[in-house]
Amino acid sequence: ARVALASFILKPANLLVLDEPSNHVDIGTIEALAAGLAAFEQGQRTKHAAVLVISHDRDFVEKLEMTHVCSVAGGAVSLEERNLRSDDWVVEGDGRAVEAAEDNHEVNAAAEQ
Repeated sequence: ARVALASFILKPANLLVLDEPSNHVDIGTIEALAAGLAAFEQGQRTKHAAVLVISHDRDFVEKLEMTHVCSVAGGAVSLEERNLRSDDWVVEGDGRAVEAAEDNHEVNAAAEQ
């Protein structure tokens, strides 16, 4: 898996799709992958290229500079041009995450008033 990931980062491409790239690899490999993707993104910024990452690994994803966030809910897909937010990590059934998102929503609602 490490060699395959490294070969993808080293080859020129306009679109790089990674589905759960941090699964089943060690911490050093995850950090190297994040650094490689950051270098790819920096090198491609003036060109028409994109990196599509599907991941549940919050630490890994937060090391990347997201420009768009896609979410799926209720059978619908939403694509927004923005950075990640803490409520992007809310998982159904996880009471702590839901409470954190509700607290964040309440703070944002209070700030808007």
